[in-house]
Amino acid sequence: MGALDARPSRTRAGRTFGGASVRWGAWILLGAFALGACAEQGAPGAAARAVADSSSSASAAQTSSSQATSEAQQLARKQIQDARLRLRVDSCEAARRAIEDDVASRSGFVSDVDLDHVDGLTAQTVIVLRMPARELAGALRHYAALGTVLREELDTRDITDEFYDVEARLMGARKLEARLLEMLTSDTRALSEVLKVENELARVRETIERYEGKLRLWESLVALSTLTIELVETAVAPVAETPPLTARLGHTFDRSWSALLAVGEALVHLLVAVSPWILPAAFLAWSSVLVSRRMNRRRSNSATPA
Repeated sequence: MGALDARPSRTRAGRTFGGASVRWGAWILLGAFALGACAEQGAPGAAARAVADSSSSASAAQTSSSQATSEAQQLARKQIQDARLRLRVDSCEAARRAIEDDVASRSGFVSDVDLDHVDGLTAQTVIVLRMPARELAGALRHYAALGTVLREELDTRDITDEFYDVEARLMGARKLEARLLEMLTSDTRALSEVLKVENELARVRETIERYEGKLRLWESLVALSTLTIELVETAVAPVAETPPLTARLGHTFDRSWSALLAVGEALVHLLVAVSPWILPAAFLAWSSVLVSRRMNRRRSNSATPA
């Protein structure tokens, strides 16, 4: 009986252990399937986010690159700007002082001032200003408010091609200068060759100085714009008062007396001018009278019979 009771108990224990193993295996398989499904659902989202991030980064890089390129191109332009403004103002002196004070605040300066008065009524002032190119547009708007604009001109000359062409020529000339200096340091050359190299070096250095001077001039004209302002002040002519009758009569008498004196002076001048001719004219007249009398006598004598 004891042996029989022991065998069934081992059988139940084996069954219990086998059922637990099956249940744990099922839970493990379900967990693996769930993790795989989550991974499959999450993978497209992650990939899409990665693609979106990369595309946004590329577009941002392209935008910043294009902006940097456009800014570099804008800064690289070499333009000379000159402007001219003609204004009618109430007071040339007040407008001139206002302009001189303002141009100093714009890091500019007054290059030339010319004052002129015409007919005692109209005053003109010409002011030549030099200021940074970035201040030119604002200065034009500010100065136009000082009076009535009669004329406004803006001239922009692009010298980009000429500037960089001269700059490239300058670089080439400097390289040639360096090669010529190397040739001079060589001890294997004859005296005649050394003289030729020195002459060529002098010519190249003259070319370099000319290019450098032109570039400095252009840099100055590009950095500082020229603004010429012409101020016109028209004064009101005073109203003429009508003088009294006695004053007008006296003025008329004075003019008549002045005319009489002028005629008398003219006659005196005429007599003085004719006086040197009086004696020769009298002599010619007297001679012609004598000749005509003699001819008349001869005719009368020849006509009388003997």
